[in-house]
Amino acid sequence: MIPDILYTPSIILSDKSYIFRLIKHPITSLYSRSSKSIFTRHYLPMDLRETILKEHSKANTLGITQWVGNKQDRFDLLMDLFLADEYRVVQRAAWVVSECAIRNPALILPHLGAVLTAMETPVHDAVLRNSLKVLAELDLPEEHMGKAVSISFDLLAHPKSPVAIKVHAMQVIANLCVKEPDLSEELKLLIEDQWEEGTAGFKSRGKRILKQLEKIKKT
Repeated sequence: MIPDILYTPSIILSDKSYIFRLIKHPITSLYSRSSKSIFTRHYLPMDLRETILKEHSKANTLGITQWVGNKQDRFDLLMDLFLADEYRVVQRAAWVVSECAIRNPALILPHLGAVLTAMETPVHDAVLRNSLKVLAELDLPEEHMGKAVSISFDLLAHPKSPVAIKVHAMQVIANLCVKEPDLSEELKLLIEDQWEEGTAGFKSRGKRILKQLEKIKKT
């Protein structure tokens, strides 16, 4: 018998263990059971949006990430929210997108073109920060390398870019230097040019990347 409510999992992190609880939504849906929680087979976009807006926390992010898992159709729903123009939804969806994509990189590959376009006119800094974080973890397809490098250089060079964005941007470029060694010198100069004014976080990542560039140079 199909229930009159849609159950979705919400995960709370407490004392280093996961505690599961259920949130009820007044929508009819087919569902499947597991030993720890109840998951729906179909999750409507409005339900996902409401869950994202429920709270901005690691617990909520991990809960949605687990729900998405390796399912492309669920990730596609998440990307619809991430690539929209609703400020708060985009901000919160960005964290979930990065968690999902880092765990299952294949999920974001069909969306890379749209992600790079969104980075050119971001609704929120979280779009840049989390997109760069994901790009730094991917073996980027050749057709997206040029745009990714261009965006990353612009963000690294911009004096008002937050440190978190700069460090992810320099990592994206450094990774691509393996395939395109000619980028190494420009990246090195940009890092050194900002060294004196750089924060501890900038210098820590910068030092690591400069060593990475030295290894590339010797190969």
